[in-house]
Amino acid sequence: MLGGPTFDESCQPLAQPGTADATCPDSPSAPVANLGISISFPGCCRANHTCGYQFDTIGGAFRLGLGCVDSAPFLDGDTPQACGESGAAGAGGDSGGSGAGGG
Repeated sequence: MLGGPTFDESCQPLAQPGTADATCPDSPSAPVANLGISISFPGCCRANHTCGYQFDTIGGAFRLGLGCVDSAPFLDGDTPQACGESGAAGAGGDSGGSGAGGG
């Protein structure tokens, strides 16, 4: 059981979409109740172009499978950082340009 931040909805959906994004920071370290250790989760870019945290495993041993969760509960009222404005988290790519006409 984690101490510290909690989600407004305690039942979180599995496999929330998101992609790895170097601009998204890792989560703040959170204490694990009754174990005397703290853990953090890697940053990821959510489909809404805000940074989240990848909640798939804890220490590679415990599978959570939540995917890229909302980072807001960890930010003490701050707004999650923007990310992936071009191409990350499922955004569309450039359509390309048209060729020149013949003469």
